[in-house]
Amino acid sequence: MSWVAEETPEERTRRWQAREAERADEKRPVEAVCSSCGKKMKEGEFIAIQGKILCAECYADELEATMDMGAADGSGAG
Repeated sequence: MSWVAEETPEERTRRWQAREAERADEKRPVEAVCSSCGKKMKEGEFIAIQGKILCAECYADELEATMDMGAADGSGAG
């Protein structure tokens, strides 16, 4: 009879993380369409953020817009 060592919680966590990372890689899109301007892009040319897929230009525009709104909210100390 052979003896099998039980898996430690850390080993189980590492195995689970590796499996989930592999699944995420399989689900990653190879091509996408910008949800703002409709531009077609290949892997590495788009950014997935807050449930939207954006091209670099639309991401920059959105980032700039959110930064401007933040500046308007806090207009001074005191």
